[in-house]
Amino acid sequence: MDEILLKLATFLSVFVAITFLYSWYCMQTKVVRIERSQAPWPAVWPKLSVIIPIRNEERNLKEALQSLLHETYPEIEILAINDRSEDSSGKILAQMQLEHPRLKVKTIESLPAGWLGKNHALHVGYQASEGELVLFTDADVLYKKGTLQKMVALMLEGKWIMCVPWCKWNHLALSCVAWSRSLVFSSYCFSSLGEFRIRGPKMRWASALSI
Repeated sequence: MDEILLKLATFLSVFVAITFLYSWYCMQTKVVRIERSQAPWPAVWPKLSVIIPIRNEERNLKEALQSLLHETYPEIEILAINDRSEDSSGKILAQMQLEHPRLKVKTIESLPAGWLGKNHALHVGYQASEGELVLFTDADVLYKKGTLQKMVALMLEGKWIMCVPWCKWNHLALSCVAWSRSLVFSSYCFSSLGEFRIRGPKMRWASALSI
């Protein structure tokens, strides 16, 4: 029994090491760094809808929304979905909407049967959006000015149908969570796909992971 456990522990250690190295390799060679992008600006920018699900986010909400409201993207709508918040998130949204008319707020009072909370909030935001492109983000994510323009320019230049941005984490614990998720993702790619890919619109499925 001890010998079996030892072999299992050895196998798991090797597996984790390989997937970690593969994750690091992907980050260095396959991930496009938006801040280094030289993609040309398009003549016409597609309208971008930014959808933010919010549930009890009073601590981070104002700063996150301000980073988006100060964005330089020319054709943008920002949809904040208040998902049954029990803190002061609703008051913050109401005040910010008065100060920033392009901020649209929708409030969910109850969760329909069969739905998970965040999934439903994203669905409500998508149904209300008018953009050609949609960005799903969170209420604790801050954006550097110009990031959205660089990201969309990259998408248009590469004719991508999907882009999954990687955040810079400012907290050690959150960084560990992100890396643990990336290890799971890397092992999935390594074992089943060979390489992560987004399939074309005629294909029956696509795959992505938000970290």
